[in-house]
Amino acid sequence: MLKRLLIYTAIILFTGSGLIAQELELSTEEQGVLEDGQVITVEGNPDDNLISGHVKVTNTGNDSIRVRVRKVENNIVGDAVSFFCWGQCYLPSVDTSTNYVTIHAGETNTEFTGDYQPYGNAGTSSVSYYFYNEDNPEQEIGVEIHFVTETQSTLQLSTDDEGVLENEEVVEVEGTIDSTLLVFHATVTNTGEDTIRVRAARVENSLVDSTVNYFCWGSCFLPSVDTSSQAIAIPPGESTNAFDGDYEPHEKSGTSTISYYFYDERNPDNKVGVEVKYVIETSGVSDGNELITGLKTYPVPADNFLNVEYTQKKSKQVNIQLSTLTGKTVYKQPISAGTEKIRINTSQFENGLYLLTIMNNNFPLLSRKVVITH
Repeated sequence: MLKRLLIYTAIILFTGSGLIAQELELSTEEQGVLEDGQVITVEGNPDDNLISGHVKVTNTGNDSIRVRVRKVENNIVGDAVSFFCWGQCYLPSVDTSTNYVTIHAGETNTEFTGDYQPYGNAGTSSVSYYFYNEDNPEQEIGVEIHFVTETQSTLQLSTDDEGVLENEEVVEVEGTIDSTLLVFHATVTNTGEDTIRVRAARVENSLVDSTVNYFCWGSCFLPSVDTSSQAIAIPPGESTNAFDGDYEPHEKSGTSTISYYFYDERNPDNKVGVEVKYVIETSGVSDGNELITGLKTYPVPADNFLNVEYTQKKSKQVNIQLSTLTGKTVYKQPISAGTEKIRINTSQFENGLYLLTIMNNNFPLLSRKVVITH
């Protein structure tokens, strides 16, 4: 009697398990047949109007199945929205389809799309979709779709020494404790098809005490400014060399690390960056320390005249020159030994930023940036 009861119970359990046997199968064109809960990725741009993930649903059983869909938003970036279409398209507020779709035995339905509108948000949103038998909800299979939106930068950085830089590449600018100014020059290129209005920003990662840094982007900004107040328009395929990262070590040795970023003011995710290490060594004292100290230039900005003062420690002749940031020399004059102050007529020079340098046998001793505004 007990044996018959056990056999009868086993038959019931076997029959019951057959009722919830999985007869739904999911697949995509790219991955083929999916496992239950498998993650697939759909990529797009934050500015895309719509990103869609297409999933095919197959009935592998012997009977027709009426299939509904429910949506679970695991994670949504910012104010992006998700919705889905199954027989009809539903509003983002709808999590479960109000209608079912009948899939006959052995047939595949291709009507499902998981839709995502990023609304400019960059990042990864995760949404799961579950397909189930309306007459037997335990017969269910799911897929998790990651909607990945990343901006492909159309900005590119380069330098004369390094060539084209990778995004956030690390470069070094070296000097000694006698250096008065270290300058990092970068060229910014628009590789896209539209004109971009570009701003520059600075992040001070680590600084040696008592050092000073600032940057120039169209105009030069105070050391307290981290983001340029103006944007420079760069047409497609063109470049600008308007950027300088400036560092004054003030006789302090060590390494200061500063990152500079350039971004589209209408789409800040379209950006490129570089990390600059300003390395100041204690050795290698230059002739500048022996010949010239205390360089001062005024007024700021200069109009018709620029006054230059310095202290000359040795009786040697030096040259003083004024050049544009592109390297064009607009003024050059030899200075006799003992001369400690000169006045340069700047009334004929164009408005802009210039580099004043004191030279000894073509070796730069001291330099300062000066602004001329009429």
